[in-house]
Amino acid sequence: MYGLSLSIDEYRPSRLIGSKEERILATLEPKYANRQMWHYQGGNCQTLEEELLFHNPSHDDCKDALASAVDFAVQPLNIFKLQKESTNVFQYHGRFGGVL
Repeated sequence: MYGLSLSIDEYRPSRLIGSKEERILATLEPKYANRQMWHYQGGNCQTLEEELLFHNPSHDDCKDALASAVDFAVQPLNIFKLQKESTNVFQYHGRFGGVL
């Protein structure tokens, strides 16, 4: 629509990383234990919450998608910190002072 392209890399985890259930638990369990994951109230999360609560649910697509998203997510840059560091555009001579 806007001429943007999106590249998709295929991700196929091997058995060396662990089974699907082990990968999901290794990714999501610490986040929930440290209270870093929250579900918004009144949202449509019933399917995900059921999959998380049951030990062997009939489908685990939602929690697998959530684990993959959490695993690939990166913390955003703090733009305000970067702007504060770059506000001093003048360089001063350390010994004699004055602008270089």
